[in-house]
Amino acid sequence: MTMIMRRLKHREKSIVAHAERSPKALEKARTKQKDEGLPVKSLQSLLKDLATIVKQHTGPKMNGAIPSSKITFQPHYSKKL
Repeated sequence: MTMIMRRLKHREKSIVAHAERSPKALEKARTKQKDEGLPVKSLQSLLKDLATIVKQHTGPKMNGAIPSSKITFQPHYSKKL
């Protein structure tokens, strides 16, 4: 019988200790804001915001004109970045 099977059979506690949160992490969880005043983001909301970043390419049809690119942000806090 393997060690894992013995632990499951005897329902032992996990060998991995739970980490205690630091005071700074507890404050961040309580206020839902970072030190800079920006909102704390979940993974889903971060991915949603990243999906709104767009790189636009424009190229004039005139010969010799230089094309340009522009990156746009949609999140309301992007002005603070």
